Amino acid sequence: MLNSCVMHRHTDPAPGIMIELLPWPACSPDLLTIEHMWFLVSQRLTQITPPAATPDQPWQRVEASWSAVPQELIQSLIESMPRRVAAVICNNGGYSDY
Repeated sequence: MLNSCVMHRHTDPAPGIMIELLPWPACSPDLLTIEHMWFLVSQRLTQITPPAATPDQPWQRVEASWSAVPQELIQSLIESMPRRVAAVICNNGGYSDY
């Protein structure tokens, strides 16, 4: 078991599937592409004026900002994962240039 996360409790993958675990926990921020997405969303949110007028408006703005991120950018984040993993491995689990 890697930690208490429910997703990490199952230690046997499906038959025929080989999963190589890194020798350290996956806590490197370089592997968290979702952080890049939230950064882009937060940039868009800071550009919106005036302040929210209703309790629902902040969430609506988050949804609209998230939807406005170009699919090409999302795809490039996904495609960067092998390079990110390689960079983290080269740095023994430490920070990289990502």
